[in-house]
Amino acid sequence: MTITLTTIGYGDLTPHSPVSKFVVMLAAILGVAIIAIPSGVIAGSFLNLLQSHFKDKKKEKQEAKKQALKDKEALEAKATKAEKNTEKTHLDENNLW
Repeated sequence: MTITLTTIGYGDLTPHSPVSKFVVMLAAILGVAIIAIPSGVIAGSFLNLLQSHFKDKKKEKQEAKKQALKDKEALEAKATKAEKNTEKTHLDENNLW
């Protein structure tokens, strides 16, 4: 049954004694474990790396939005200052006499 579950199959050669069947069964189970454990570790590491990448991208996007807002506020402040200077110039021109 173990050979069927591990999808190994015996092929042309099959063990006949109970001891050899046990050894083959043990080797099949250990073989699956030897592959499964590192695969899980690699997949977990890849997932952590991927999550970190998306977290960094999100942080960069938020920082870009903050910088764009600061730039917008700075431009609006310059525009307001320019408007005040223009109004002051017009008032000074009207009070020439």
